[in-house]
Amino acid sequence: MNTKSIRFRLTLWYSTALIISIAVIFASFYYITQQELYRHTDIILISHAKQVAQEIKQQFEDGYISSRDSLLYNEFGVIPGMMLVITDKEGKILNSTYPNTTVEHEINGLFQQIKTETQEKVLNQSFPGSTQRTILIPLRKENELIGVVMMGHPIDVIQKSLNSLLTNLISLFALLVVPTIFGGLILAKRAMQPVNTISEQMQRITSENLKERVSSPQTHDEIETLVLTFNNLLTRLEAAFTRERQFIGDVAHELKTPLATQQSTIEVLLSKKRTNEDYQKAIADLLIDNKRLTDTVKDVLDLAWAETDKTQISTESTNLTELMEELYEITAQLAKSKGLEVVKRFEKNVNVYIPGKRDKIFRALLNIVDNAIKYTRLGTISLSLTSGNGTATIRVKDTGEGVSADDAPHLFDRFYRGKNSHRVGGTGLGLAIAYSIVTSCKGSITVKNNEGKGSTFIAIFPKTH
Repeated sequence: MNTKSIRFRLTLWYSTALIISIAVIFASFYYITQQELYRHTDIILISHAKQVAQEIKQQFEDGYISSRDSLLYNEFGVIPGMMLVITDKEGKILNSTYPNTTVEHEINGLFQQIKTETQEKVLNQSFPGSTQRTILIPLRKENELIGVVMMGHPIDVIQKSLNSLLTNLISLFALLVVPTIFGGLILAKRAMQPVNTISEQMQRITSENLKERVSSPQTHDEIETLVLTFNNLLTRLEAAFTRERQFIGDVAHELKTPLATQQSTIEVLLSKKRTNEDYQKAIADLLIDNKRLTDTVKDVLDLAWAETDKTQISTESTNLTELMEELYEITAQLAKSKGLEVVKRFEKNVNVYIPGKRDKIFRALLNIVDNAIKYTRLGTISLSLTSGNGTATIRVKDTGEGVSADDAPHLFDRFYRGKNSHRVGGTGLGLAIAYSIVTSCKGSITVKNNEGKGSTFIAIFPKTH
């Protein structure tokens, strides 16, 4: 199995989580059982020990405990396995169910633990032959230690039961590990099945069949979200491929016509001898076709240049106020040849900055102005710049023929030329270049017809200052 696959990691995570959970449950069960057995033993042991301690305390004489056997001592000391030890305030054994020499070391250790305490203490203590659950009770008079009562009960049976329980739990845990791993594999396989199905469908989709879509599992989960996201991506890719194919077709068409015309002209010239006038006319036609080719190639390159770094956020900032002043001067020169008047309406004493490269923004606005001049025979070209609410708005208004309802939706498409464009030159890429540049600067560009005559192009940019 591929150790880097999601299926392997799901199996590993599931198995690890379940194994840890089982281990925690088993450990908790063992601990609770152990504590419950000890608690039950402690209740009985503490009850007996306190009875002995109460009677022994009543028997002290002159600050020390009498060595006489008590009835309680006789009662509890003869219980099989029960340990009862009474010491004086120095730790000397007064009475014991064990021979003094046998347990003297252990008793002294217990005495050292309890002599400074004021409350009883319960612990496990190993004695020769067994382990005792032992309670230590200090006997005090006016906060002075006068003796200690130690009572213990064997817990070997309890310990054997706990050891047996632990062995069974470990065995059961080991038996559950393998089924847990296999269960993790099965669950991971089932969880990854929709992903595998989606992956197979994705692999069948290529650039030749972008119309296909991945079937939605209708699971209302992350996998369905992934499928919807991928299908949306396919939709955008299909649209992009369609645009690129259309673009290539349009470029081929734009290049094919002048090239064919040039070839035809040259073939006619070479078919037989021509007069100088024929050669001059043919060369003039070739020059016109060559200029058309040059303009088309230049605009295609400009469009590619306009779309470079389109997906990146520009860190440059452009002074739009200064740029518009420069644009106004160039517009006035271009409009002068057609006898058009150019009017500017800019906010005074305000510098407006927008994101984007200056040369690209200038090219976009110049294309809009050039389009307005081309389609305006008489009248005025108006340039305006306003700012507010975090945006800068540029309006290029003309008194031309306006934009028809049929042309408006396609005005910014590549190579699109309106029904009245036959009267003017151009490749149909100028406004497409402008649109690409403006949108790359996070702006927008629209066009509307004026109430009287002509149209207005509106470009809106976000401000940086």
